Amino acid sequence: MSEDDVRRVVAIYRESLSSIVPYESANTEARYPTMMEGLKHARFMCDEIDKILEEPANLDKAFRWLGFLQAILWTHGIFSIDDMRNHIRAAGHKT
Repeated sequence: MSEDDVRRVVAIYRESLSSIVPYESANTEARYPTMMEGLKHARFMCDEIDKILEEPANLDKAFRWLGFLQAILWTHGIFSIDDMRNHIRAAGHKT
């Protein structure tokens, strides 16, 4: 998976989250965050992943962040594991 592939997948997640949750800070100190706090943080992570990819040699870090983002999306029922697998597969096929 390339940097561009990661950007394409993150764009899907950003678009989906933008219709669900406002862009504002989440309480990242919460031990048991609410669903809304988790989704706010996920939306924040989309932009941060793009910033991470601007730095050379940060693809591994972007992968870790993408994995955490996908965990949030799955646990809150936004996408299934199969959905996200298909997002990654589709990103790898340049159109």
